[in-house]
Amino acid sequence: MANPTTADLEELVKALYRAETPIAVKNQTSGFLSGLQRTPQGWLYAISLLQSEDANVRFYGAANLTIKVKNDLGSLNPEDHRGLRATLLLNLIGQINQHYERRVIWKLCSALAAYTLQALGQFPQSVSDLARRLAFVQAGSSMQRDRPLRTVLEGLSLAQLQAVLWYASALAEEAESCSSNSQSSAIEQVLCAELNDVVIALQWALGLETSRATAWGTPKAAIQCYQMHASFGRRHTEFLALHELMPQVLSLIDISDDESGACGFVVDALQHFPEILDKVSMQRLAAILSSAQAESLIAAMKKDPMSNFNDDFLQLLMSYGDAAMKDIARAEDEPNSKIGQELLDLMGCLGAPGIEDAICTGVINFWVAHFEYVQETEGDPAHDSRSDWLDAARKRMWQVLSSCWTKICYPSDGTADKWRPDELSDFKGYRLEVQELVQTGYLTLGATLFSKFADLAVGCLRASQWSEAEASIFVLNAMSETCTEGDVTVDAELSKLFASPIFGELDTAPAYIRLKFQRVRLRMVERYSNYFDREPRHLPQILNSLFQALSDPSLATTAAKVIKVLSSACRWHLRAEIGTFITLARSILPADTLEPLAKQDFLGALASVIQVLGPMSQVNHLRGLLWHIEQDIRTGADLLNINPTTGSARILNSLHCLVEMGKALKSADWESGGCGMYWTIADGHYLQLDMIKMIGQVFRLLHTDRAITEAVCQILRSGYSESIPGLFVFSPRVTADFVQATTPATGGLAYVFETAAVMLGKQSDSSDVDMQSIAYDILNHARRVTERAEDAAPIDPDMNTSLIDLMSKSIPRYMKGLIMVPREASDLFVNAMRGLMAPETPQKAASAHFWAVFVQRHDMDPELGVVVEGIVEALAPQLCQELIFQIAGTAMRSQLDTIAEPVKKLVFHQTMLTKRCMTQALESSEFPNPEVTLADRRVFLQKLLRQATYLVMSASLSS
Repeated sequence: MANPTTADLEELVKALYRAETPIAVKNQTSGFLSGLQRTPQGWLYAISLLQSEDANVRFYGAANLTIKVKNDLGSLNPEDHRGLRATLLLNLIGQINQHYERRVIWKLCSALAAYTLQALGQFPQSVSDLARRLAFVQAGSSMQRDRPLRTVLEGLSLAQLQAVLWYASALAEEAESCSSNSQSSAIEQVLCAELNDVVIALQWALGLETSRATAWGTPKAAIQCYQMHASFGRRHTEFLALHELMPQVLSLIDISDDESGACGFVVDALQHFPEILDKVSMQRLAAILSSAQAESLIAAMKKDPMSNFNDDFLQLLMSYGDAAMKDIARAEDEPNSKIGQELLDLMGCLGAPGIEDAICTGVINFWVAHFEYVQETEGDPAHDSRSDWLDAARKRMWQVLSSCWTKICYPSDGTADKWRPDELSDFKGYRLEVQELVQTGYLTLGATLFSKFADLAVGCLRASQWSEAEASIFVLNAMSETCTEGDVTVDAELSKLFASPIFGELDTAPAYIRLKFQRVRLRMVERYSNYFDREPRHLPQILNSLFQALSDPSLATTAAKVIKVLSSACRWHLRAEIGTFITLARSILPADTLEPLAKQDFLGALASVIQVLGPMSQVNHLRGLLWHIEQDIRTGADLLNINPTTGSARILNSLHCLVEMGKALKSADWESGGCGMYWTIADGHYLQLDMIKMIGQVFRLLHTDRAITEAVCQILRSGYSESIPGLFVFSPRVTADFVQATTPATGGLAYVFETAAVMLGKQSDSSDVDMQSIAYDILNHARRVTERAEDAAPIDPDMNTSLIDLMSKSIPRYMKGLIMVPREASDLFVNAMRGLMAPETPQKAASAHFWAVFVQRHDMDPELGVVVEGIVEALAPQLCQELIFQIAGTAMRSQLDTIAEPVKKLVFHQTMLTKRCMTQALESSEFPNPEVTLADRRVFLQKLLRQATYLVMSASLSS
């Protein structure tokens, strides 16, 4: 269809809107019409479609015309450009008077607004001009430009007035979309020039309170227009004129039915430009929200939050609450006091939060802020903590927490078991918000709050109110993060709780709550584990409960974690229970009944207790645990041929068990004489060798598995920070041997190099001769592995970053190991140079840090210093060139602070060498920014030598 007629185009557009048209045909037609739109004839096609009798066709034409104005206005010659505005006005007026299709008129208003803004002030007072043109059509007389605009507006029909408002809205909307381009300032001036006329139009439209105007949507159109201009103008003082319209908007608020959109506008204003509401407006809004009608709405929603849900009113109430939170907290006037009570009442809506009740999940955010304000005020010396409003605020805090406690109780009819996953997630999310509220509340209400809920928990349990008891313990657990460690009142209450039926048998607990109750009481032990270190008399009873929970698959993971935390906090008190621990281990470990995480935590707990025993007892008990782990590894290895996934998972879990044991054993509290020797030459040493052998066999078997590699690294890291020998305190040579066992196929090589770097950085007591050799072995092998990996595939950025970090950790102590073999050392330096050119920020940062460390003048052996100086001098030309090129534009601006580090060190430590090499780089024919003149480059270098960091960050070479 080379030259389609208007009729052809109409048929194509109609086909787009027909439901029965196949998708493929619609896509083809849409592509063809879009192509026509982009041609010079697209203007004529769009305008011709506006004459159609079909509303869809007219809308399509108006939409295309809007797109053409926004994108192709510059393609018109001056004559067509001038004639386009007349065409737009003519069609807009025609559509209003002939067809009045709202969506078509809105699109034409957008097109006219886009044209006006792009004309940049050529058509001042365009709002007034449109109104007068419409009045001319309405009255059939002259436009009478000398008549006041208000008089002109009074003569318009509602349809014409609405078009004026839509056009004014479109001006602000289009201006907002252009706020980031180069002409934004000029566009803002255009809009400011229209402001007086917009205010006059809004004053008239907002004052039309007739039922016909409301039915026509005039107030709503006016409020939308007001909202657009207020949002755009919040940055400009000229728009202060809009503030005087707020009383008219507030008079349109109907909290039972926001037909006018006034509620939505005020919500937007409160959240984004609250300055538009002055003190009088806020008082008027408070009166609306505290009225009898508002109280009636609150009562209805509280009774049935699902059926009587009123989102507009709720959003308005909560937005006001956020904006006026301090006034509500102080309750210094009746309206704000009532609003505070309303927000409190909404916390008591019937139904589970997030499921039957979607109200309290929003209101709770207000109370979190309220609690924080009260707590901050109490801590401020300028305020009298005994003031009446603070007493009232504390009383309200108690009421809020009481309502929250009721809301977080699981339904006693067991319906929680039927909730969908998303519903359960919403309920748990609300509980987490209550947890935050409780923590903040404790800071003000103190230990009295703890005592209140402790009594509540015991009392509810005795009354067989299981859901309420579970909720009470949940609240007590929340306070663990804010209550003072060792508080006398809290410890006294904890003593009552741990001796109460809460930790007794649960035979009478209903099925729906039994598991939840068991979990929450287990978490209580975890949250207050340090209490047992102060008051160990309850440990045997609690430990027995925890051991029983291990036998329940649904509780075992939680119980094992709690046992680990408790064992770490109370290891000295639990020495007497070591026999119980070992007996339990012998029964459950071979049975293989524990989940992987539970097994890891249980072995970690056992290791915590073993750690405080004498060395001989430690070795005997640890040998038994390692025997169980070795059996698991053998079972996993046997499974590899049958089910590789299951086999490798079992082996990985065994390594993770060792990781947990290492964490538990690395705090060497037992420091009596002879302990160190026991782990270096006696039985402990041989046990460690057996463990190293076992780990080595696993690594050789599954070294391509990244998770296995990282687990081995975590085991090695367990003892790096230790100064006293122990099972997991390995000699540096063990790490070196592990690194040398890696190949390019090893999974997680980056983490291996990172582990080696950590080890080198932690060694302070080892022989320097041995460490130089170890550092050389590690670095040399890392270089070879990286080189071979690069031959097979592009080098992994993470691996190269870790290798460069490893090189940095070698300086200055292991400098000899770094440069021991010149050819191999040069390969490492070339790799570090290449890291500077890498696009990835971590690799570039690692490389920059290495060079910043290496080029410094370190205190070292003179002969070694001569070699280092020689390397610096040999590599300086390439290093300086790369740094200069990075500053000149190769690096992203966000990376320049990284590049500044080596530049600063070069200038300070190698001044003359740096000057010579950077001069060569600046004068190079390969300089990446030829627009910078040679003279400017020389000036830059002179300044750089005086003020390196500032000049790099100013990036004057990339301008």
